[in-house]
Amino acid sequence: FVAAWINLGKVRLALGEITRAEHALTTAMGLDQNRVEIWLALAKLHEQAKFPERAITLLQEMRRRFGAEPTRDAELLRVLIATSKQHQTIELLEEMLVAQPNDPIAKYLLAVNTGQAPQRADNAYVTALFDNHALHYELHMKAMRYQAHQLIARALVAQIAAPASVLDLGCGTGLVAQELSGYTITGVDLSSAMLAQARGYTALHHEEIGAFLSTCADSRYDAVVLAETSVYFGPLLETFKQLARVLSKGGVICLNVETDPSIDKSQFVLRPGRFEHSANYLRHCCQQAGLEVLTLEPIESRLDNNKPVLGLLLLARKT
Repeated sequence: FVAAWINLGKVRLALGEITRAEHALTTAMGLDQNRVEIWLALAKLHEQAKFPERAITLLQEMRRRFGAEPTRDAELLRVLIATSKQHQTIELLEEMLVAQPNDPIAKYLLAVNTGQAPQRADNAYVTALFDNHALHYELHMKAMRYQAHQLIARALVAQIAAPASVLDLGCGTGLVAQELSGYTITGVDLSSAMLAQARGYTALHHEEIGAFLSTCADSRYDAVVLAETSVYFGPLLETFKQLARVLSKGGVICLNVETDPSIDKSQFVLRPGRFEHSANYLRHCCQQAGLEVLTLEPIESRLDNNKPVLGLLLLARKT
């Protein structure tokens, strides 16, 4: 009963019982090598057991046997990027673009890996990325133990009382809004699929952040939040100046970024698809934009491959 062995293996893997999961899945593989889900589950097992090379070998062999397929290619691409296999990543992206020449995600990631990426994530990339994940986004973030939205909301509530007006940039499905009961909240996002899931907002705008801010009135909001949004921007100074302009006097911004001790103290760097920023760079941007830093502290925003993602939580006030 192959399906029973597969399901048993998946359950064991979900419970973290690697050895028992491997027994069930290899038994299933021995019974039927033509079921793609066995290959995928075994690859996930090897990755979870910290043997990513084995996972890559399995996924590549699966691709040779069963052919290219967007969802399976995306899984191989994810593991290659996570293990810094740049040459293999580029080769796979080029192959993916032969089949789908207008794939915005593959286009942008190829630019990133060949050193040709712009200093902010491409609009088409961000839109496609989140449109693809909108339906299961919140479940996915819960599985990664995402908490940046809660940390941001907690910091905001301590500074600005309801029913203050809040601008949520890159609002997604509304995770921040769910934490801010009683506030008047405006959401802005590039992904229409994410906005379709959003709740808890007084108004929603399907627009790019910079375009929205450029037409926004001075001193319009009491607070601006960006949860897991700044990671798609390299330079932040001009954005911070716009944020300060739309804030009322004494208003605050609160956001998170990803960071790494190896970053130059005054800079930002592009990792695969996401930017990391240093604490000194955030302080510089705040100073130039007329924002007083109230809090700048290290956080762990979520898990990635079962490892904490290091970041910073910034809370700053318009002076």
